[in-house]
Amino acid sequence: MGQKAKLETKALKAKRPGFSEERYNETSYFIENGLRKVYPYYFTFTTFTKGRWVGEKILDVFAKEFRAHPAEEYERCIKSGTLTVNYERVDTDCRLKHNDLLANIVHRHEVPVTAASIPLIYTDEDTVVVDKPASIPVHPCGRYRHNTVVFILAKEYNLKNLRTIHRLDRLTSGLLLFGRTPKKAREMEQQIRTRQVTKQYVCRVEGRFPTGIVECNEPIEVVSYKIGVCKVSPTGKDCKTEFQLLSYNGISSVVLCKPRTGRMHQIRVHLQYLGFPIVNDPLYNHTVFGPNKGKGGITDKTDDELIQDLIKIHNAENWLGMDGDVEYSMFKPRAKDDGEEEDLIGRVSLGFHPNYVVVPAMLVAITRKGGGKLCGHLKR
Repeated sequence: MGQKAKLETKALKAKRPGFSEERYNETSYFIENGLRKVYPYYFTFTTFTKGRWVGEKILDVFAKEFRAHPAEEYERCIKSGTLTVNYERVDTDCRLKHNDLLANIVHRHEVPVTAASIPLIYTDEDTVVVDKPASIPVHPCGRYRHNTVVFILAKEYNLKNLRTIHRLDRLTSGLLLFGRTPKKAREMEQQIRTRQVTKQYVCRVEGRFPTGIVECNEPIEVVSYKIGVCKVSPTGKDCKTEFQLLSYNGISSVVLCKPRTGRMHQIRVHLQYLGFPIVNDPLYNHTVFGPNKGKGGITDKTDDELIQDLIKIHNAENWLGMDGDVEYSMFKPRAKDDGEEEDLIGRVSLGFHPNYVVVPAMLVAITRKGGGKLCGHLKR
């Protein structure tokens, strides 16, 4: 590896888990029509050579592994010097070696998010608690970097180097905890991991939800990590959610949700299975899952058919937006193998058109078992 690449890698490791002032200042925000937007900026994506790439030609690797663009586009980038190895220009027939650092310079155009402020609920020397608005991701991923809670808090509230303790889906609003010190972050992560902490969400669902406590114990499996979609399946992981009706307006119901496990999209998938999908859920409240929108499980499609139908809907209706943008997804990898780490941009997920603000669920309370408040309750 070249000396420059080694120094860059060492510097990046030294900065973790935070970001440098240079990163924060690489662009700025502007507000337009109720949306927070980011001025386009140049950014360098980096990744180290995978074991399976060693000895292969760089052009062959990109043509095979990163299919967001045709081989001709990668050839152009290599020849122009925007796609480099160890920050040095190479030929298209350059063969990759162990620990080679691949870098690609792109012009990023981030997706708008709501212009709503991020209220601070509680702060002390160890902890920060905020009320996350819907549509804003917690941390950089896919098409989002500066339009994330972590970057907004750093740039506008001077709350930098926060450690994420738990996460909320981009479309979910509510309580979000950060640690300000490594010790506090590890302590609170352990409490969540060992289920010493309970979370309560509220959401609005279609139809009249049953009275009393409704428990769903259906196992959930991930249909595709790449597009971020799950389903109830007998081969899935154990899962449990408790639901309770709070109110009904004649058309839809407000439901209290208490997840007892922490599976991906657990509340949304269980409500879909029960036949009461969240009213404005852009993914699980859709006939792509069948005429009953997935009630009782998906029985008339294979996983591959479901994935292909979701992609077709995205192309036709343009409301399911992948969180990896073709404009700068030069390092968007193929589907991840078991045990393999996430790549540069990470998992791609199906989202919603940025001009709509949707709230599939709101996290309203985080409480220690035994009644001790971890961060209080959110009231609106």
